[in-house]
Amino acid sequence: MRVEDFIKAVEEAGFKFITDNITNDKPEVILNTHALHIFLPKDGSISLEDFIKEQGEKLLQVVTKLREYKEEAKRVPLYEHENLREIIESYIEEFSKTLGVKPGGISITRMGKSWIRCVDNFFIFSEFLKYLPEELIRHVVACGMCYLAVKNNGPELQSLLKKLDPDAERHIHMIKVYRVAIEKKERL
Repeated sequence: MRVEDFIKAVEEAGFKFITDNITNDKPEVILNTHALHIFLPKDGSISLEDFIKEQGEKLLQVVTKLREYKEEAKRVPLYEHENLREIIESYIEEFSKTLGVKPGGISITRMGKSWIRCVDNFFIFSEFLKYLPEELIRHVVACGMCYLAVKNNGPELQSLLKKLDPDAERHIHMIKVYRVAIEKKERL
């Protein structure tokens, strides 16, 4: 794929195309809701042409998917749950009965891209969960509880998650859509 064609496709999808140099020895790509940034090594070891030739098709697929999320995000309502802690705690209770595990505690804080982190059996939830419908908050809590039960993100976790949340695939998709809607609202 030619660089000109790649840039045109990115811009037609509604994103700015930005390229710059970095001191790293490997390229970096950052895609957000308004721009695709490609950072290439300052030493010139990888040209933009070579990088686009190698990664262009894959990047365009991601850009296209994000564009679809952006369109869908225009139609989703953002909630304002004022009782987020209570909602989370009720789902922890529900899942702990099934899984036999419980976090040592929880906190809710402003986080960038993550919805939940588990550190030493302690859950840290993103305050942006307040914008999600309860079924998606439930999914995020289910993910955390499954991780607590199996201690990894492998097939065992996925299998357990499908038992707790049979609609997990749709929920994962909707969480991505909501992420885009929240990024627009919060300017993340």
